[in-house]
Amino acid sequence: MNDKVRKLKLKKLIQEYNFLLTDESYKKEVISETKSDFLKEIHEKKIELGLIENEPFQEVIHEENSDVKGENVETKESDETNLEDDSKDPKDIKDKDLLENKEKSKKSSKVKKLYREIAKKTHPDKAKSNEHVDLYNRATSAYEDSDLISLYIIASELDINVELDEDDILNINETINHKRKQLHNLEMSYLWLWYNAKTKEQKEKVVALFINKN
Repeated sequence: MNDKVRKLKLKKLIQEYNFLLTDESYKKEVISETKSDFLKEIHEKKIELGLIENEPFQEVIHEENSDVKGENVETKESDETNLEDDSKDPKDIKDKDLLENKEKSKKSSKVKKLYREIAKKTHPDKAKSNEHVDLYNRATSAYEDSDLISLYIIASELDINVELDEDDILNINETINHKRKQLHNLEMSYLWLWYNAKTKEQKEKVVALFINKN
């Protein structure tokens, strides 16, 4: 893959990731603004069903308030799928750990190098504008989190040449896929489904489903 193709591929991946971040911010904001109305409807439905006393709705102390945001309608995987296989050869486990440590070191080296390049252009002592200071702060936060893709995004905004290999592309794609899964979970949440319900009957079905499962 030549340099031009690598740069275009990186640009495409960064744009895709930025879109997902924007989509996530939008959905979270909608969910945050919708939560009170959704919980109020649950409260009223429980009164109607005789599940709770007829008392005024108070969101702060409402029992679903702490759980509803993260709940979704999909069946969770069995905990058994997360258990480690005790039958694995200790040598294999050790080799895997060594490989993971080497990969972390490799990524850490790239993170440090990229952060230094960004800091050269954006450090508050050399910054030409408040925008550069903001980029420096974002880069510092990404550096502390070893967030390589965010550093790539900032570097791209500063027209810093980024050396990209196949491992980097794989890492960025994995990050994008993980973000897609997070967005899917948001889209399957009761709040999002209730917000997007087209009719009163559809909204009532979401409320009933939430009550039945909680």
